[in-house]
This record gives sequence, structure tokens and C-alpha cells, in this order.
Amino acid sequence: MDRLLEIEEAAVPSFDRTPFYIRHHLAGHPLFSLERLLKLSRGLRGDQAEFYSGDVPVYTSPEQTPSTGLSLQETIRRIESCGAWVVLKNVEQDPEYRSLLDQCLDEVADVYGSALRGSSERVGFIFISSAKAVTPCHVDHEHNFLLQIRGSKTIHVGERSFVTDRELERFFTGGHRNVSLPEELGSRAAKFQLSPGDGVHVPFTAPHWVVNGGGVSVSFSITFQTPESRRRAVVHKVNAHLRKTGVHPVPPGHSPARDAFKVLGFEALRKARRLVRSVAPGARPAVHA
Repeated sequence: MDRLLEIEEAAVPSFDRTPFYIRHHLAGHPLFSLERLLKLSRGLRGDQAEFYSGDVPVYTSPEQTPSTGLSLQETIRRIESCGAWVVLKNVEQDPEYRSLLDQCLDEVADVYGSALRGSSERVGFIFISSAKAVTPCHVDHEHNFLLQIRGSKTIHVGERSFVTDRELERFFTGGHRNVSLPEELGSRAAKFQLSPGDGVHVPFTAPHWVVNGGGVSVSFSITFQTPESRRRAVVHKVNAHLRKTGVHPVPPGHSPARDAFKVLGFEALRKARRLVRSVAPGARPAVHA
């Protein structure tokens, strides 16, 4: 089977540290035609798609992001003229997209070897955007390789340190993904011009935003979790609760011992809550096979 991705050896040490270009061979793939994406959208639950106006500033709160005023399917049908952006989530639930996602991420795993040992939660997202549409600055829960399939766009990727610990704690305890950066930090974000066949690695929780080119754009985002991303997420959650008690918590990565203690405590508490729920009045008895 021909390889779908090209990742230069020189970029290997940059994984989850800095963004970098890759190449791929998915441009023109039939799974990314608008007709096939329209069909895919019909099989998704309501919470597995978002669609908004793309005529917004880079730094936009979710409350200030207007809808398209159309249904999901009608937004896709009119994407050439409606000035919107659409994201289809969990596309791996469709077997054809799952196969493609797995092939791509198997190739990523081949390149990075032990660095990705224990990776899990493979999830695919597809972005469909009108000309000049803006996707506001945000952070994501996952490691991400964004592959440009159709059209062009510019993605700006900042450093993880550009986002405050309080913002990440808010995000990992259920807050919205959109974030704002001070002007001096936003101006330092790396800029990547993407055309069909180009891709970019976006590190875990690195703030980024997208400005679409002059035509319709389709991109495929292949994402996954690693033990490191899961650990950092848990530490942010614990730190959010510690901060509410007046403690000034140490951010993840500064003290491996403290991070490990927080993860162990979080897991112990989660197991205890499960046990309490299982024996609570009215709980269904456990069945032992």
C-alpha cells in the first residue's frame, strides 16, 4: 500500500514541541468531495458538527460567533457563497473514514515509534470553509496533524506557553476552546500557508487560528492522545480545583513528582466516586460473569 504521509526525519524531534510542515497524498480523494461530505453529515448526531459564520475577528468569544442561519446540510450545499465554516466531528464512525484515519495515524506511529507508545483515542475531524472564512483562535485537547485537501488557507500557531495556566485550567474543566492572546504574543505565532498536499503539525494545546484563502477549503484533521497529553490534561483539572481553594498550583511539566501525585490522586478519587455510585440506593447490582 502506498504511503499517504511524508514526514521529514529532521522534523521528528519537533513533535509536540513546535509546529512543522508535512506532505500528504490525499488531495482529490473522493471521500472529501462535497457530495460525499454531505452524505457523511447526514449520519452525524447534532453534537458531532458545528457550523458558524466565518465573518468574525480572530479573537472571538463563543457568544459573539453568529450562526449561519441555515441547517448543516444547507450550509455545506451553499459553502461557496454562505461565508461559513463547518467542522464534522468523529468522522471515524464511518468505516471508510476510519480506515483512512487509521492508515494515516499508523504511518505517524511508524515515524515516531516509542514517542507514541500508549497513544489512543484516534479521532478525525473535517473542516469545510468558505472563501476568506476565519476560524477563531482556540486550543484543542489532542495532538493534531492538519492535512489540506482542497483550496488554501493560512494557519497561525502560537506556542503552548502563550496561553495562561488559568485559561488551560478553564478549558480542561469544561470551558470553551476559544482563547485570546495579547497582541505581542499573537504577532509571534508561526504562519503556515497550506495548499492541497500540505499539512502541519499542531502541538497539544498550542493556540491557533485559521484564515481561509480565496475559495472553498476542505481539510482533514487527524488527532490522537498520548500518555503525556492525558497526564497534562489531568494535572490542569486538578490545578483548577486547587486554585479554587486558594492554592497556587505548580503547572504541569514543572515537577514530575507533583504531576504524578496529582494524577494518582485524581484516578483514586474517580474510582472512589464510581464505587459510591455503584452502591448508592437504587443502583443496579453489579453482575459478575
